[in-house]
Amino acid sequence: MSVEKTFKSEPDSPSGTKRNRGRFFKSTAIIVLTGFALTACKSMNEINYTGSPALTGTQQYPISVERGEVTLSLDVAPGMHRLSSSQRAQVSAFISQYRRSAGGQLQIKAPSGTMNEMAALNAVADIRNVLGEHNIPSGAVRFAPYGNGTAGDPPVVISYMGFRAVASDCGNWSENLAVTTRNRLSPNFGCAYQHNLAAMVADPRDFERARPLGPASTERRGVVRDKYIRGEITGADTNDSDQGTVSEIGQ
Repeated sequence: MSVEKTFKSEPDSPSGTKRNRGRFFKSTAIIVLTGFALTACKSMNEINYTGSPALTGTQQYPISVERGEVTLSLDVAPGMHRLSSSQRAQVSAFISQYRRSAGGQLQIKAPSGTMNEMAALNAVADIRNVLGEHNIPSGAVRFAPYGNGTAGDPPVVISYMGFRAVASDCGNWSENLAVTTRNRLSPNFGCAYQHNLAAMVADPRDFERARPLGPASTERRGVVRDKYIRGEITGADTNDSDQGTVSEIGQ
């Protein structure tokens, strides 16, 4: 004898229908919100990374190295017998910079046939003394007259072909930083820093290649080696405070 079981679907009660509808709306809301979140993430990724935007101020305002004429002008008035102390200091600093960043010929131009010609010759004699103090060989210096018949008092000009570090121009305030939805650097970010760095660097060529290492200091190495040979402790002497008690140190 077989027994057949028949299952009949009962109509939903009013309360069950409301629960099912609530679940449906919740599930739909979760799916819609998830879609919005994924779309937003994709949009932000496209905004941040499409086109490889600059990530740092260094990338946004790179420093380039250019070769050009570097000059120092010294005013010489008629009747001047020698450079002033400030002018002499300027010449000394200029020659130091020349030795670090050039290596070519140094040119000194002095006015000739002008009212301050004799004062210019006196200034050139002083400049020669400064060159000697910096051990600049005479073959590396070229003297040339200029300004024959020029009115006024032309300056003495020292120049050489050297390198200089240059950064892009600042002043891009095209974006309102108070109202922005982009997760990027501001257009002017890092510009002032890069300009200051370019102005302070001693040798602009350091931006293009690594400077070779100098010789190692052997003074301390010799002291430690001598102590080792004599069988002495090579480390530094212990401080007296390490050998005392807390109460003695407090006194």
